[in-house]
Amino acid sequence: MKKVLMVIALLTGVVSFSKAQGGGAQGGGRMGGTPEERLQRSMAQLEPLKLTDDQKAKVTALYVAQGKSADSLMKANQGGDRQAMMSKFMEMRAANDKKLMDLLNDNQKKQYTAMMEARRNRQGGQGGGQRPQGGGGNN
Repeated sequence: MKKVLMVIALLTGVVSFSKAQGGGAQGGGRMGGTPEERLQRSMAQLEPLKLTDDQKAKVTALYVAQGKSADSLMKANQGGDRQAMMSKFMEMRAANDKKLMDLLNDNQKKQYTAMMEARRNRQGGQGGGQRPQGGGGNN
């Protein structure tokens, strides 16, 4: 559950950060531009980690594959069950986040985790249908 929320926070943070930077003036829908523009913004988010050239190549390939999967999922689900699609997105994001973590060294993992935690705190509970522990108690 925490990983899913972390992934949601990551993606929400990427989108929020890209909008704060004025990303994708020639946008293409909700995701903010072409797949190439989204890739550039995602890679820019990881600059503080100081990825090696080898890591950059592997992360780029990961993000390209993720983008293709997301686009095909969106196309396949047009007018379909939004809840099921979001569930698939969360699964896909969690798997990709794990793959990303596998590419990072220990120091980068700590930095990345801290970045995601900071983004989640800034979001203040936005970015997912599920709330972390505690919430209303009306079950």
